[in-house]
Amino acid sequence: MKKIILTLSVLTILSTSVFAQKLAYIFSEKILSESQEAIDASKEFDKVIAEMKKDYQDKESELRKLNDELEKQSLLLSPEKKAEKQAKMEDIYRQLLDFEKNKFGPGGEAEKKQNDLMKPIIEKVNKVVKEVSVREGFDFVIDASIGGVIVYAKEDFDITDRIIEVLNKNKTPKTTK
Repeated sequence: MKKIILTLSVLTILSTSVFAQKLAYIFSEKILSESQEAIDASKEFDKVIAEMKKDYQDKESELRKLNDELEKQSLLLSPEKKAEKQAKMEDIYRQLLDFEKNKFGPGGEAEKKQNDLMKPIIEKVNKVVKEVSVREGFDFVIDASIGGVIVYAKEDFDITDRIIEVLNKNKTPKTTK
């Protein structure tokens, strides 16, 4: 009988401590789409990508031009000149493939640039989430954007806007040149 009472007492104590935990959730995607630093980083990233795409299109245009020349002059060119133009086209094509791989492929410049731009922002978001959580007494904060599937939760527990507010405090948009 004493074992049953002791077990029930322990279970009661444990269950009350579990239910006393204070929980909150955020939507990190919303934070990253509405925080001014992330918006500025996204604009900078878009500029870098636009430059890379322009470089790619220039090389692609050069390849098309050579191909058109070869087709138009095919009957007039000597076999040596024809082979020379084809070799140049193959070289430009390889350059295009390398360019695409190095700029846009996995681990390429685009991915590295995005990581460089976003890493400090994500670290800052995590720091602010921790500060707000400590200040407001939350024991757990779940990110509902990435795998933290929440079927239902009171909006009172959503601290996303508070995080965005802290992040955007005294921030003005960067002017683009």
